[in-house]
Amino acid sequence: MKAPFTFFTAFLVFSAIHADAAEKDSVPPVDEIVTRANLTAYYQGFDGKSRVAMTITDKQGRTRTRDFIILRKTIEQGGDQKYFVYFQNPADVRKM
Repeated sequence: MKAPFTFFTAFLVFSAIHADAAEKDSVPPVDEIVTRANLTAYYQGFDGKSRVAMTITDKQGRTRTRDFIILRKTIEQGGDQKYFVYFQNPADVRKM
């Protein structure tokens, strides 16, 4: 699911840069476009919290579910981030 979002973000950033470049008659290098797209996609806001329900299906079609919370702390804007995952269910992985 990240790929379409990243592509869409890159498209928006490229469009904005292209419109701005048309006025200035200068096109930024590809590396700068990719860097801006990545910053937009991966550094939305400072900190975050998400509740996740994940279903795991094996080759035989058996499913297992995991419910967990992900906490994200931004150490430096556009730089390092720390993550903490806290499992809620099932009981065998709870509080891990």
